[in-house]
Amino acid sequence: MKKFLAIMVCITALILSTGCGGGGSNKKLVCKSPEGSITITYNDDTLIGYTASGITFDLDGQREVSDILGTDGYADSFTDWFTSNTSGDCEKK
Repeated sequence: MKKFLAIMVCITALILSTGCGGGGSNKKLVCKSPEGSITITYNDDTLIGYTASGITFDLDGQREVSDILGTDGYADSFTDWFTSNTSGDCEKK
């Protein structure tokens, strides 16, 4: 069941990130490091989804944080965390 939900989240994020599922105003935060990588898809209102390799991510819990910080503030905060805790960096797209 967890694999099914993870696959559905990834498919939904992919559809939304290509603009097929919405107005095309989705943004991405792409973070890469030798320790692992993650791409977080979001819009002005909420985190939409993510894909990750080598990194765990609690989408529901992080949505709560983004509700407090705003999605752009969340992206900045996540970038700070990622660059402080890995040897990689992030880019907004």
